[in-house]
Amino acid sequence: LSVGKTETILELEKLGYPIIYETSQLLIEQLQDFGTRNEFQSRVVQEQLKKEAVFEDAKEAVFLDRSIIDEIPFYLLEGRKVPEMLLTKSKERYDSIFILESLPPAWYKNESHRPQSREYSDMIEQKMIATYFLLGYDTILVPVMQPKDRAKFIIEKVNSFDYA
Repeated sequence: LSVGKTETILELEKLGYPIIYETSQLLIEQLQDFGTRNEFQSRVVQEQLKKEAVFEDAKEAVFLDRSIIDEIPFYLLEGRKVPEMLLTKSKERYDSIFILESLPPAWYKNESHRPQSREYSDMIEQKMIATYFLLGYDTILVPVMQPKDRAKFIIEKVNSFDYA
């Protein structure tokens, strides 16, 4: 789904914030063979958890291109059982969830690591928002605007939170 996420993440990185890039994209770009869809998603979750562990004691905001929770909608839409470990690890894991509003259809582009149609991507997005809600997360919708402005919006929200 083309929401301008990568460009926004790059802007946050320019501001000096640590970033964890999208694990599935990196694995696909390495052209590794993971066998079944379940095996691939299991590897994505394992690799993502390793990356997140590096920042476990971070004192500043760390931004994730995608969380492990983002894998759940793919299981659900494809009629596969969500692994219990994934559900357990997904609960109360993240402080804040930002959902970037989808770009207008004219801006949509398929990416090599995500060849789904716009319709399928829209279904994933809706299922993702519902999944966060069902897991007890409040999401913050980031409106369509230039990536620099989205990054500024996100930082302003993060700075307004009281995590104590």
